[in-house]
Amino acid sequence: MLNISQLIVKWERTGLLEGLPRNLKERVVLKYELVAQCIIGNNAYMEINFVSTNIFPIIRKIYVSGKEIGNVETFVREVHVFFINNREAMQDLTAFSNIDMEAEMCAIFAEQYKGADYGIFKPVKWVAKHKL
Repeated sequence: MLNISQLIVKWERTGLLEGLPRNLKERVVLKYELVAQCIIGNNAYMEINFVSTNIFPIIRKIYVSGKEIGNVETFVREVHVFFINNREAMQDLTAFSNIDMEAEMCAIFAEQYKGADYGIFKPVKWVAKHKL
């Protein structure tokens, strides 16, 4: 059985709960745990560094914005597909700028996320010569 207090202590060490109110911490750590289990149990997600390193800040941003995450497997798959579809844009912009594209993509995903099991995101569009 999951002990919410122990989970909060565990995830507070990562810094991903800093500044969150207690009631939000409880919901977020449950998603963190479920997502971690989903990622660890699926080698395809582990191979894509973007997913395993960025999904937790995305979860935080989604909950801070007042949204909820429904089915964890669907959510992880959406994040995975989003990063796969935008890998080229991230590589292009990283090569030609000093923008932290992983952080930008996390923000874009969290902003566009409509809530529980909304659906698949479209790739980031080209703007002028660059993808944004």
